Amino acid sequence: MAVQPISLLETPSATDYMNVRSLLSEEERQIQDTVARFVDERVLPIMN
Repeated sequence: MAVQPISLLETPSATDYMNVRSLLSEEERQIQDTVARFVDERVLPIMN
């Protein structure tokens, strides 16, 4: 699998150093966003 160059419109996030998100389908990105929101709202408050 070849690595795709990062477009200027799609910069990687501070935690996605390898720009893995660009390899995901739209559905997979939605799942990732849902999980991240759950962790932010439900998991991190308990850990802090």
